[in-house]
Amino acid sequence: MGLFDLNADHGNCHPDFEQFRTDPLREPARRVLDELYGQFIDNDGNFLEQFQTTGFHARLFELCLFGYFLDEGYTIDRSSAVPDFLVAKDGVTIAIGATTANAPQGGVLATAGKRIEDVTEEDLDYFQLHELPMRFGSPLISKLKKRYWERPRCHGLPFVLAIAATFEERAKGLTSAGLNHYLYGSQLFSEFNRNLVMNYTEQVPIETHEVGTKTVPSGFFAQPDSEHVSAVLFLPSDLVDRLSRIAHQTAHRSTEISIRRQGFCSNITMGSRDPTFFAYDLDNGPIVESWSEGVDIFHNPSCQKPLPRGLFTGLEVQRFDADQSTGPMSHPFIPKSLELPRMRLHGPGWHPFMSKTFVSSKVGGPHPLVTNGAYAVDTTTEEEFEWSFAKPIEFDEEITDGWYLDNRERLWGLLTIDSSGRRWKFRIFLRDEDEVPHCIEASRDYKFRNEARTDLQIRMFKITMLFEFNYSKGIDFPKAILERIRAGEFDPSS
Repeated sequence: MGLFDLNADHGNCHPDFEQFRTDPLREPARRVLDELYGQFIDNDGNFLEQFQTTGFHARLFELCLFGYFLDEGYTIDRSSAVPDFLVAKDGVTIAIGATTANAPQGGVLATAGKRIEDVTEEDLDYFQLHELPMRFGSPLISKLKKRYWERPRCHGLPFVLAIAATFEERAKGLTSAGLNHYLYGSQLFSEFNRNLVMNYTEQVPIETHEVGTKTVPSGFFAQPDSEHVSAVLFLPSDLVDRLSRIAHQTAHRSTEISIRRQGFCSNITMGSRDPTFFAYDLDNGPIVESWSEGVDIFHNPSCQKPLPRGLFTGLEVQRFDADQSTGPMSHPFIPKSLELPRMRLHGPGWHPFMSKTFVSSKVGGPHPLVTNGAYAVDTTTEEEFEWSFAKPIEFDEEITDGWYLDNRERLWGLLTIDSSGRRWKFRIFLRDEDEVPHCIEASRDYKFRNEARTDLQIRMFKITMLFEFNYSKGIDFPKAILERIRAGEFDPSS
């Protein structure tokens, strides 16, 4: 019996399972999942029933975790119900406990909590500092109380907790920070110089997380018995979208489906304060997505059985007390204040942390989504920005606060803040044949830098796609804009 063959004895299906089962655009993803299930051992006898009904998200996560371990070349043992996985690689055997942070069904989080889509910029810091950590705390503590390390098959082995946030589709981008806060019981602050290179990092302890009338202690790795947990493995929350993207790269691909992906990835090449915006069409994608993409591994600095570095593929996060030697750091995220706890990051340069996947039908004719390969809007330095133009860009009462360039070198973006330090604005520039900059879009005022920066990068993408669409019709849109500017007929604020 396959994953999507209904069994009347199972009762009512989970609505998310039913949507996944019946959506024709998800057919390739279903085939990938069925292929995984064919190699999967149901060690407790109720996997299929739970996948179709009450445990859809948890069981989907287990299958994706299984796909990750297969893709990474682990030997996988699921011959017993405890632990969820025994995996071995490079002579190291690890016990894995899997859990999910689900949508709250009752209690304070259900009444006082917020949906991510309802979180405003004003709410964001509090949401990541308090509500998200609390959502992770319950499932992690519940799993910890099962004391896996005392079970015969786990005794003497490193123990890793694997978790995914399944309470909302958009959870991934925010939850990494919230999980980091909760695990280590601290918040990191950084300052950057004019070239966007970090000067130092301050680490401020977090004592508790509070939502409504509920308060929980912070610092999972400081809780009793947490020394038995070697690390926490966090998988991206967009599991169904990930399956669709992976399927599109394999023999399961459908020629009748188009997939575009856009979002933000970490910009670690220069210790930048800002992420890189990316967009690409999977029919002409720049990468082949692996199961490890977007995976975070948070190492426990106080565990009894540390994991070898690099055993899990993903972005590895390690923190150390000030009196512990960390050795050479291979990442620009390096605190200079030695009296503070330190952090080390290891991992691939390509690490998306927030993305949207758009799946559509090609029926009725092909429609390219992102032409001419991948598109990106990256940060640049003030010097590199100014070198791009024959004359400088000057403002009377604004201070430049961010410089951006797309990978087609067609558009330049500039973020400014007013003299009061309370309002941000962005401008987008087009360069003429004499390398003179012309502003083609000026934004409204923003109360928050992050909101202005996000909108700037997305607008640069949309304008470039407009240019390329017109190019395909034989229209040189940038040239037409420049001609209107010279004629005094163009208003960049309109």
